[in-house]
Formats: sequence, C-alpha cells, structure tokens
Amino acid sequence: MTAFLNQSPCEIPLIAEVDVLVVGGSSGAVAAASRAAKSGQKVFLVAPRGYLGEDLCGTFRLWPREDSFDSELAKPLFATVPPDPLHIKFSLQRTLIGAGIPFLLETFVTEVLRDDPGQVCGVEFVNKSGRQAIRAKVIIDATPHAGVAHLAGVPFVDRPGASLLFQRTVIGGKIPSGIRDERIVDIRPTPTPIVWKENRFVGTVYTLRLPLPDRGPASFAQAEQTARDMTWHKEQAFASEQLYYVPTWMLGDAREDASRQAGPVVPAGAFCSRSCPQLVLLNGCGAVSQERASQILEPAALIALGEKIGAMAAEFDGRLGEPSLPSVGRALSPTAPLLPGEASVPAVDLREPQFVGRKLGVLRSAPKALPVFEEVDVLVVGGGTGGAASGIGAARHGARTLMIEFLHGLGGVGTLGMINRNWYGNTVGFTAEVDRAVGFRDGSAGLPSFEMDSPPRTIGFHDGHSEPAFTGWHVEDKMEWLRSEFCKAGGLLWLHSTTCGVLLDGNTVCGVIAVTPWGRGVIRAKVVIDATGNADVIAAGGGATRFMGGEVFALQGVGLSSRDPLQHGNNSDWGFVNDSDGGDRTRMQVTGNTKWAGTAFDVSPLIASRERRSAIGDYTLTSTDIFRKRVFADGICIARDNFDQHGYTVDPLLRFGFPGRKKVIEAILPYRCLLPVGLENIFATALGVSVDRDALPVVRPQPDIQNQGFAAGIAAALAVREGGTIRDLDIRILQKRLIELGALPAGALDWKETPKAGHQEVLEALQTFSAHDNETDLTCLQCWATVFDAPKDLAIREVRIALHAARNPDKAVWMAIFLAEHGQSDACETLLEYLEAHPEWDEGWIFRGMHNHGSGYSRDDSVILALGTAKERRALPALLERLEVLTAESPFSHFHSLSLAFERIGAPEAAAALASKLLEVQDDHRLAVTFSELEGKVLKDEERRRDPNDNLTREHSLRTLLLARSLYRCGDCDGTGLKVLQQFADGLEGVYAKYARDTLASSPVLQAA
Repeated sequence: MTAFLNQSPCEIPLIAEVDVLVVGGSSGAVAAASRAAKSGQKVFLVAPRGYLGEDLCGTFRLWPREDSFDSELAKPLFATVPPDPLHIKFSLQRTLIGAGIPFLLETFVTEVLRDDPGQVCGVEFVNKSGRQAIRAKVIIDATPHAGVAHLAGVPFVDRPGASLLFQRTVIGGKIPSGIRDERIVDIRPTPTPIVWKENRFVGTVYTLRLPLPDRGPASFAQAEQTARDMTWHKEQAFASEQLYYVPTWMLGDAREDASRQAGPVVPAGAFCSRSCPQLVLLNGCGAVSQERASQILEPAALIALGEKIGAMAAEFDGRLGEPSLPSVGRALSPTAPLLPGEASVPAVDLREPQFVGRKLGVLRSAPKALPVFEEVDVLVVGGGTGGAASGIGAARHGARTLMIEFLHGLGGVGTLGMINRNWYGNTVGFTAEVDRAVGFRDGSAGLPSFEMDSPPRTIGFHDGHSEPAFTGWHVEDKMEWLRSEFCKAGGLLWLHSTTCGVLLDGNTVCGVIAVTPWGRGVIRAKVVIDATGNADVIAAGGGATRFMGGEVFALQGVGLSSRDPLQHGNNSDWGFVNDSDGGDRTRMQVTGNTKWAGTAFDVSPLIASRERRSAIGDYTLTSTDIFRKRVFADGICIARDNFDQHGYTVDPLLRFGFPGRKKVIEAILPYRCLLPVGLENIFATALGVSVDRDALPVVRPQPDIQNQGFAAGIAAALAVREGGTIRDLDIRILQKRLIELGALPAGALDWKETPKAGHQEVLEALQTFSAHDNETDLTCLQCWATVFDAPKDLAIREVRIALHAARNPDKAVWMAIFLAEHGQSDACETLLEYLEAHPEWDEGWIFRGMHNHGSGYSRDDSVILALGTAKERRALPALLERLEVLTAESPFSHFHSLSLAFERIGAPEAAAALASKLLEVQDDHRLAVTFSELEGKVLKDEERRRDPNDNLTREHSLRTLLLARSLYRCGDCDGTGLKVLQQFADGLEGVYAKYARDTLASSPVLQAA
C-alpha cells in the first residue's frame, strides 16, 4: 500500500483527562473499567458498537464453557444460559452507570497521543461528532485484535504453528448436512437452543478456515463476505454480526512470556508491553499460547482477567503526560482552504457535559502518513436504504465500487431498523425488483398505481386507503439479498467502517479518510456518494448543510425499536436525536436499552431517525414545489407518500390546508437536489438529499429512497465512464436508462420545468379557494401553493384585493393570515376581529409523532402566529388572556403558537405571565444530566417506558423549552427562563440542548417591563 501524507495539522477537541481509559466494549472491558473505578480511579470507556458486550452479542457466543462464575459481574450476566442479548447489553450498561464511568458508544480509536518524550498519553478517536481526544495515564486495549497497541507501534509476533480459524453462528434454520467444502472445519449445533416466549431456535456454529493475505481491512472484509456466503440460511432469525477468531499474533515484547507456560494461572505481565508501559492488553493477543488465548476469551475468563487488569491499572503510578503540539482554543476552527490531497474534518461544537465539567481546549495533530487502502471508481459511504441501492446501481453499471457501512448489514431502516414494510412510496424500478426478490406483497392494491406512460400532469394526489394492509418482508432476507446482489455485481463491501475526513483537490472530492477496525487510511475515488443520510462526508468537506435551528424547534420523531426472534418488523417513534452528536447517539442507545429491558430479546442497532442534517444542493425541493405539482426537466424519480409528518411543520404554507391521511401525494425529485453546492464529484442521497424539511416526508419512503439511491449509483458509473464530472453528465442519458429500468415513465424525456405561478394562475387559485366548500383541505392547499409560488409583490396585491372582496369570514381570515405572514400589517385588523369573535380556544393540536398527518396548528394557532410575524402589539391583551386560561392539559399547539408570537412581537410585558405559566406547567423529565439520572427517570414511569410511540414525554419537554425561550427573549423578569434554558443546555438530550444553546447565544433579550 502506498503512503499518503496529511500535510496540514488538524485541531482536535480534548474532551477528558482520566487515570484509566478502556478501549473496547467487551464484557472484560466493562469488568476492567468497573474494577479500576472501585479503586478510586477516574475511568472512561469508548466502544465501537452501539452497545456493550460485543464479544458475546456481536458473535452470538452466548453459551459459556465454564460451570461457575465467581465474579459479581459474571453471575447476573449468566443467570440464565443462554442469556438474551438485551440482558447482556443492559446489565453491562448498568454496571458502568452504577460505577459512575462515562462512556461513548459507536466510537473508533484512530491514533494514540504522545507526549514530548514520546510516551503514549492518550488516544484520538472518531464518532459522529468528528475526531476527539482523551488523555490518560493508562490505556487498556480491549479491542479483539489489539488495535490500539498496533497504532502505538508495539511489536507483535506470530504464534508458532497457530492457525487462524473463524467462527460464525446462525440462529434458526436446520443444520446443513452433506456439505463438502475444505474451508469448513466444523459444523455443530449450539449447546442448547435459544428459547423466547415458548419458541425454540436451534443455533449452528460454523468453524471456517478462510484465506487472509494480510491483516488489512480489505482482507478481513473479504473473509467476512465469504463467511456469509457460506453460512446464510433462508430460515435464519439472527446471525453473528462479526466473525469470532482467536488471534494468531501475540505481544512481542511482553513483560512475561507465558506462551509455553502450563497451568491455569496467566501472569498479567503477559499482557503488558515493555516498550509501552502505559498500555495493557485485554484480549487474545497476550504472550500466551494459542490454546490459552482461546481459553482466556471465554466469557468468565475474560471477565476475571479484566478485573485483574483493572486492579493492576489502578496501581499504575505514572504521570499524565502532556500531548505534544498543544494548541490554545476552545472549539474547532472553521474548515480552512485545503491543498490538493489534504484531508478535511468537520467543524463541530462538541457538547458532552456528562463527561466533562469544563472545556479542555484542543490539540493540534502532527502530520501523519496514512496508507492508501483502495482506489476505486465509485465509493459509497453508508449502506442503508439509499446507499445499498447506490452501490448496486454503480456496480451493475461497470464501476469498480466500494461500499463502507458503519453497521453489520445493508438496508438501513428497512432491515436493521426493523421497519420492514413500504409505507406508500413509488414501488417501481429498483424497488419493484427488491420487493419481488424478498417476497414482499403490497397489500395496498387499492391505491391508484403510477401509470408509466402518463404525461407529467399526473403528478399530484390520489385517494387511497388510510393504512395499506402490508405484509412486510423478513429483515434478514432483505439484508442478505442486498449484500449478495452488491457482491455479485463485483462490489467490495467493508462493514463496521466509517469516515473521518475528505480528500479534496480544490473543491473536487477525490476520496475519504476511512476508519476501520484495523486503523485509518485513504480510499481514493473518482466519484463519492454520501449515503450516510446525515451528509457526513459533505460536511467534512466543507459543503453547505442544514439542520434544525433558527427560531423554531422542529424535528421529525425518532425511534429505536425492540427486536424479538419472530419479529420481522417493529416501527416506533418516541424521541429525538441529533445524529451529528456522538454523545446524543450514545444517550439514545442507553435510553433504548433501558426502555425495552425485561420485555425484549434485543434492541435494533440502528437509530431510526426520520430527519437529519442534509446537504444544501444546487436545488432544494420545497413544499410549494410539491403542492404546486412542479415538474422538473432533470427529474430522476417520482416519490409518493401521504405526508407522514411525524411531528409538526414549519413552512407557513402547510397551515393553509393539509392533504389528510387518505391522500397520496406525488413529487418529482430533480437531479440537482443530489449535487451539493460548492463541491464536485460527490452526491448526496438518502435523508441527506437537498430537500426542505417539510417536503421530506413525501420523498423519504423507503421505495423512493431506494430508487433515488439507485439513480445516483447509475449516474456515478456513467460519469466515470464518460470521464467528466457528475454535473457534466447528460441528464437525458440517465433518464433513458431509468426509463429502461421502469423507474421513470417514457414521458420523462419531455419534461419541462414548471414556471413560477403568474397573474392568471394566482387569480384562478384565489377564485377556486373562495368558492370551495372547505377552507383547509387539499384543494385549498393546492390553491395556496400557487399563491405562495408567485412573485411576492404579485401575490400580496392579489390576496389583498381578494380579502377586500371576500364575503365569507372563514375565507377572509386565511387571506389575512397570508398577508400578515408576509409583513402586511394592514391585514391584522381582520385577525384581531377574528380573535374578538372567537374568545374561546379551538381544539388545537396535541403533540403526535407516529400517525400524524396534520400541520400541527389549528386555525387559532395560525392567526396567533401570523399576528406574531406581523409584530402586531395590539394583539397582546388578547394573547395574554389566552395564555392565562391554558393549563397543563391544554393542547401543545396553543403553547407553541403563543410562545412564538410573544417572542416575535417583542413583548416585555408578557414576561411575568410567561414566567408564571412556565412554573405552573413545566415538566422535569428533561433535567437528567447523567446517565444514572436518565436511567432512573426512564425506569420510573412504566407507562411511558413501554410505549413505542411515547408522545407525552416530548410534549411536556417541548412545552417547557418553548415557554422558557419565549420568556428569555421577552426579558426574563426573574431569571426563570435563563435557569430553565441552562438546564436544557446542560442536559443529555442533544436536540433540546442544541436549541437551548442556540437561544442563549442569540441576540440580547428584550428588557422586561
């Protein structure tokens, strides 16, 4: 492999300074951390998976050979054999929390820190928050292959005569017989079946001898895929996430060599390096024989060794070295211009108050030579719903394609996320192929099908069933089909891998810095597809992105579902998460494990978020585009949904009507939405595509994300073949191919972009609205989409004329709302008259995530919001009267609209009333600042805990947060707003904390009266 020089130093946040740092999430790692903490040491643990116990749950080695378990950790862990995976994960999690040990999940170590004398004094690591660092006196390397020790340059030697064998366990299906394959060393059943709710599942353990040319990521990745090819069973319920093996390499400079020693006692010195005294191994790589290493990796033995090493680490009397090249600062600097070949990292605002009580500054990394892992035509980062489709599309069209995926399988929310059905979506093209392959039967036959030869005018809305009667697919089937199809097409698949930087040549993306279990290196590519669903690669390259922020808190609901052996699918919506915050993702995993503990076999490894950070592309699809039925000449797919919002909306247009649960909406997605502004040769796809957050529900159904991703993969391959950039690609060539594949209608080649609405269209829209029986149905929404689409001056003029001519007060109020939302204060008279004529609150909207198909605002709320936008101070008496009558049982939307209106008007005279109401209705669920507090709060409320679609927790927290912000912005008469906002800012809930921090950092508050 050639070397690559990262020529510019990188600033890395230092998040903690500890006595003992444990790297790895095995049962032994938890034992070591707990033992060191009991000795009074300050301990931190980082683990690569989204859970603890990877040595047991990740490999499905749930049948320990030992008959007795002496340690306090092992006894409850194996009270039942085999234990359920969630029992292991929750038990180990509780052990760390009970010991007060902070930890980060989904975290890869990428480098060691060294002080001026050259001694190891900590590590750099990567998670969704980017690169970070921790200083430590002692590092316990509990990775399976001694990854930290390899990064530190500790010498290893091969064990004489040792043979590298891999094991993979499959749960469910019959044990195969009559197989003749010299690579299969052994096939045997698990000692006992897995029993869950009176169902029994036989397990099969395969022992394989697979070629491994070297110990690089490509070799291990190929071994993983070969093993899956050999062991897949169509009736399997679960299978190992990773291969288990006993390393054939051992520490070459151990303090004690026990490789030939007999007897049951293993000296701890066999796991300590002479050249790096600060580093201790806790894996099968100590200086012991291959047989002894195998014994050590048994659960009880590894836990016992962990306790011994934890005690030894606590006795280490070394100093905490100061990393070389320290830099003064409190946060990462913005991404600077880069020279060709340099690596960019995301500038993040790291927020982890549960780990550190103060900011520790940043470190400046030294230049580092990295290996070039691969050079490919197309690199797909992320193998989820869109990424798997992208990879298959590119590979099938002749591009040498590499896909790297953070989890252990492909398919995203449709497989590991447990949402095993199409909620609407346009099931044509690639999606039709997938559905046929996995045996999916669409029970929504009554829905009007998309006519492939229809002209563009058919893009619009259809009546359909309120909830299609889906049958779904088995998640294991779909995950395997996607994997095998990609590999069959010649694709290279690396699982358990991610990125931490981007290679740029000017503004052209030419590869990434990949992070694998075997270290960090370069992957060069002619085209990169960012299928992370969070625009991670684009953000790392300095591309423009958007995420929740500004004046309005709005985010679609997030789920993390339980999974049982017979449960093919399970959807949920009970929280929020910031997918760009490694600490918040850890908090979500901890909450999910706690939420389902005692009732579930396991928990999904994928946080099913429906709205994340997205790229800002050459074009951003909006709600107005969708309800205007806009056609795009560069359309690449047609999406369909019934506006499954999972929360409330932000776009004012959507207060003017809503399609309702039974209305199916179609939207053309233009190619330009996949092209990030300012960057070349990188696509955004999946949830990271450039779509307004209120338009996202229409384009994010799985069938549409698959078709969108497949189109991106084809486009990438075509661009490589043509030799130009992806912006240079002739869109008609791509569209022709999509037509051939059934993804687009033949008429797509004749599509011309719908122009902005003109004078006549606005007149007709207003006439239709005025004559229509309803005031807020889909027809009305379509009319107002035309008005919103017109030039602002034209729309204001015609709506004002229509308002003066209006005879129906129910129609007039919406015209006045439009004018007020566009800054026309003269329309406020009509709105004030409305409030006077309607002194009682209407029914409002109670917060809902799952199954919400409304905007989240009533007519009263829309009037109040419009008065706030127009800064109409004459409305304050009426608004204060309405605030006074609200109680803790009142609909969320009324608190929401009033909070925003007071803030927008700028009303110091409302501060006292807001403070009083805040104290009256606030909820303290948000106040957890440690995992111990969080765990206690989740366990305390059994009803909310068991609800897969808990709305009440979010409603109470949001109500309190929004009132506190409004109070703070209106003058905060007694400091109550500041106090509550600071509690949110310091809390574990990352999205709430972000909004609170943004509020506290905003322009000065008004002076209260």
